Formats: sequence, C-alpha cells, structure tokens
Amino acid sequence: LLRMADPGGASSGRPHSDDDYDDDVLPSAPDAATSPPLSTNLYGTFAWSVGLPSVPADKDSLADISKIRQFSSVFDVGGYEWKLEMYPYGDSQSDKTLSVFLCAVDSRQLPGWSQTAHYQIAVVNKDPAKTSTHTGYDIFRGKRDSAWGWSKLISLGKLHDVSQGWVDEDGKITLQATVHVVTHEYMPVNLTYRKSLCGLYYERVLQSYFEPFLKDELQRLDKLCCNSVLHKGFSDFWTALQDNKKRTLLKITVHEVLLNVKARLFSRDQPATYLAADVIFKAAQDCTSFVAAGDGPDRSLVGCTSLAIMDGDEGT
Repeated sequence: LLRMADPGGASSGRPHSDDDYDDDVLPSAPDAATSPPLSTNLYGTFAWSVGLPSVPADKDSLADISKIRQFSSVFDVGGYEWKLEMYPYGDSQSDKTLSVFLCAVDSRQLPGWSQTAHYQIAVVNKDPAKTSTHTGYDIFRGKRDSAWGWSKLISLGKLHDVSQGWVDEDGKITLQATVHVVTHEYMPVNLTYRKSLCGLYYERVLQSYFEPFLKDELQRLDKLCCNSVLHKGFSDFWTALQDNKKRTLLKITVHEVLLNVKARLFSRDQPATYLAADVIFKAAQDCTSFVAAGDGPDRSLVGCTSLAIMDGDEGT
C-alpha cells in the first residue's frame, strides 16, 4: 500500500515493477537536459525537461489515465543507476496532482540488494523562490521498494497554468532530482546537500528541535543547582575525584552518542530531522578527528572534565 505524506513532507513508497503497464508508458526523447552524468560521487543532481501530454479525449483512455507514466533517462550517482518516473495525470493514489518517484535501477545489482539514500525531487519554477522541493530518506531494495516519491507532488491545475511559471515556452516542465547515497550509519551529508537542507529547514530545526532541547537541559541544570543538598553532594563527590577518574567516568563511545541522537532527533517522516541529526553527525566526526590528532591518549575536548571520544573500544 502507498504511504502518503503531505507535500513537502516525507516520501511515500510505492511497490512497483517496470513490467507493469508497459503499454501505457509514454516515450520521452532524451535531450541535452536529460543526459545522465556518469559519476561515482555519492552526491549528484539530475534535471529532466519533459513535455506534459494533453488529456485523452476518449472515455476508455480516461478510465486508465492513472496508469500512464513516463520515465527519464538513467543517471548514475554513487555507483548506482537511478531514473525518475512521472505520472503526468497522477497515479491511482492521487487526485489531479502530478506524481513523481525516484527509482533505483537494479539491473546491475545482485538479488537481495539494498541501498539507503537521501533524495529530493523538485519541480523547477522560473522564479527560483517558487521552486517546489520535496525531501526524502529511504531504503531502496529489490523491485517492491525500488521507487520512493510523492503521489501528490503538485496540483495539475497550478502546473498547467502558464502564468504561474512552471511550464516553459516549449510547453515543458523541469524536474530536478538530487540523490545522496548513504554508505554507513551516522554519515554526515555532502556540504552542498546540507546547504540545501538548511535553506528548507533551518528555522524549523532551531525552533522545533534545538531550542526546546536546550531549554529542557537548562531546566534540569537549574533544578540541580537550586537543590542545595543535591548540588553540594555532587560537588563534593566530583571535587574529590582524581582527574583520571573523571576522564574515565566521562568517556563515551561515538556510537553511544549518535545512537541516542538518532533516537531523539531522527524521524523518517519528518524531513527537518534529517538536518537536525546531520548537524550532530558532522560535529561527532569533527570531534573524533580533533581528539585523534591529540598529543596523548588522554586528550579530551575541553579540559579534564569534558567528554572524551572513543573510537570503537579504544579510548582517546
């Protein structure tokens, strides 16, 4: 079943096979705008300029209008092949909206393959500020979960209105796909992709995630400081400890930190959390590099009472 999401929200996966509805696939001739970039970079973009077909006049065609679809040419990102799939009249789950999905082409993959990826699908407007961008994070695998995207990407009424700036002089729209292949858990994203996430979700991340988190932690600290008995008890305990004991108590593995961060911040259904978690992932990577460059095995981040990062089982 298709899992729907609001426009701009998380993606909706749709099981499908490229063998379905072959007679209804509309051919689209490749042009300069659709030529695939051959690259092994983990991050890449692809633009598809495609014409919107007119609505069929006969009733028999209208009955199966949700089966009509078009495919872009294949492009390569991260060593994987991808393509866009568009339902110009909307798929079976939409109502007068454009449906677009990112498909993983599994022709080069072994049975049981899977690949996780961040991705964005944008309908480009002549006015860049009006470009409609949707963001997703999913696992592509096999044939049943090889396509993720949105059934309700944009209203067809809005899209076909030439005054709104979606259709160019040749009667075509431009769809842009951005793919960022994820090779391991807690992997920070490419700087360019992070800037894109910041442009979309920065304010929301600050207001909905980081500010409430800091407020909650400060309140907990205030309660500790205001409780004179508890505060003095902890202060006496901590002051009496040797520096090496303090370091031992404060050591924590990167995996433990990031596992907790992901549990608290990351949700596949909330694209803003992709940025919130990524900020921490990148900070952890930088901290690990900083500590690893230290002069001795006991170097911590900020003096003897700060966190010491451990890579695997070896404390640094």
